[in-house]
Amino acid sequence: MATSIEDFSAVEGVNVYPNPVSNGKVFVEMEINESIPVTLDLFNSLGQKVATSGTMTSDIGMNKYFVDVDGLPSGSYHVIIRTEGEVMMSRNI
Repeated sequence: MATSIEDFSAVEGVNVYPNPVSNGKVFVEMEINESIPVTLDLFNSLGQKVATSGTMTSDIGMNKYFVDVDGLPSGSYHVIIRTEGEVMMSRNI
């Protein structure tokens, strides 16, 4: 199982923005080298899942997704990217 961007074989060039969140959405851009299902989960600093994108289909190449965070309190969050058998955690947002 992948644990960092460097170990994540299907995904490259992950960009999470804006930081801080200003429009009620967290955007995640990533280069994907195979067509795979992708799920984005947002966790708070206590490790609780507070939002999810649900499972989406990716295309080969650059993909852009978002997680709706409207109504969440200000704070530190992590985006967890899940694909088939791989999990990656982003930096704080």
